[in-house]
Amino acid sequence: MKNRIIIFLILLLTSTGYCLDKKPILVISSTLYDAYNNKGLIYPEIAVDQNGKWREATKNDLWIGQQFSAFTKLNHEIKDLNKQITIKSNIQLPAEFTFNNNLIGEKRFYCTYSKLTKFKNQGMGKTIKPKPMNIEAERVLKKFIKGRIEKDKLQHIVDLDYKNIIKDFPELTSRNVNDYMIGDINGDKINDYVFILGENTFGNAGSGAAAVICYICVVGDYKRIPIQFYKRTSDETGWPQLLFIKDFNGDKAGEVFIAYADSDTSIPIVYSWFGDGLRLLFQGNRELWNG
Repeated sequence: MKNRIIIFLILLLTSTGYCLDKKPILVISSTLYDAYNNKGLIYPEIAVDQNGKWREATKNDLWIGQQFSAFTKLNHEIKDLNKQITIKSNIQLPAEFTFNNNLIGEKRFYCTYSKLTKFKNQGMGKTIKPKPMNIEAERVLKKFIKGRIEKDKLQHIVDLDYKNIIKDFPELTSRNVNDYMIGDINGDKINDYVFILGENTFGNAGSGAAAVICYICVVGDYKRIPIQFYKRTSDETGWPQLLFIKDFNGDKAGEVFIAYADSDTSIPIVYSWFGDGLRLLFQGNRELWNG
């Protein structure tokens, strides 16, 4: 009789959405490997709960024996390192890990633990919808629809589209493409581009504004998404930083990782595609661990 009651309670809890396993379905971590001392350190940054909600990770999101896959950003794109690391100790942060194959040459990188191959993200706030580009700018960008574009070509496209860009961000004072990254944001197997416009002049109290913008291919046509604007950038007020674009929830659309950064800290912000535009997934309050 007792066993029947326990089984009934378990079925009742699971049918109402309660999950007995409180462990996250995804953990994204910063990692440092010290080849000289043969020591690896890992710090959990972001975790995703069973309901698809993204949050700041804690020490409880690491456990002994947990395995992570390593990746890094190379030439504006994500590169999987095909290396597995295993948590050795989680008594304190950063935790220690052992590696299953050689990590020499990759001192700092990111890594992920993933329990599920696919899950649904839980977004926050309003959807930022795509807007039409300048016709000539889109024509030039379409030439690269089956490949990738370099910075000088992207700058030319921005110059053509700049009148539209300043309608979104009237206080933007520079059309300079400061940095960019490449990835598939909406799962159509076509490269999309996220970039920063502005002059990165850390230490200059009079430095200007900056904007994070995306050119995304939607049903064969490129559109512009005005993601975020930084009114004034300096050591005191921060600067946008591009981290990476990578699919973490298995829907073939890459989540967009950027950061609000100053001279020595970076606070992560994550966006994801929700069918008709980008929506905020995560807004951090804690700086990324830098070792």
